[in-house]
Amino acid sequence: MKKSILQFASLFVLASPCFAGLVCQLITINDLKGKDIPKYEAFSTLVTLNLKPAKVDLKSHPRAARYRTRLSEGAVEGPNFAGNFTIVGWGCGTSCVQWAVVDALSGAVYFPPDEIALISTVHVGIAEAEPEPHFYGLRFRKDSSLLMILGTPNEDDSREGILFYRWTGKTFEFLKAYRIQREWFKKTDQQAR
Repeated sequence: MKKSILQFASLFVLASPCFAGLVCQLITINDLKGKDIPKYEAFSTLVTLNLKPAKVDLKSHPRAARYRTRLSEGAVEGPNFAGNFTIVGWGCGTSCVQWAVVDALSGAVYFPPDEIALISTVHVGIAEAEPEPHFYGLRFRKDSSLLMILGTPNEDDSREGILFYRWTGKTFEFLKAYRIQREWFKKTDQQAR
């Protein structure tokens, strides 16, 4: 199965305008250099060690049963966010992620506010020194309640950029956004001639 996924991914990459003689300018955390951004350390949380995650409570949210398989598979991996929570994501099309948060203590499921319920990551990259993210457009840590979103929330191009939210234990509070404006594909010198 992995082979077929890799074959599909390589076809998508090769068909991308980024590899058709055009230079892509992807959104990465490097776009934040020199900006006053929220820091993970300012939103530190206690981390529970060796926590055996509770079974996902599919009755805790009206949409939870619809995503029961992905939520259950993701929650088993244990907390990866804000101490005792697990961010679980799944694909929603090409370069798109939908996601939810599961409380590892109670099994309760929380979906993000509608304005950030799905993230298009078509123009998102990974910075050179950055560790591989859990989910392409979401950046977070186990010891912090800060969530960084890279991409286009709900495919609304007017909001494309990098957004910061704080997890309260039940929902996300908006903190800051940086709109990234650029010409996505530039012709190479050879094409410009």
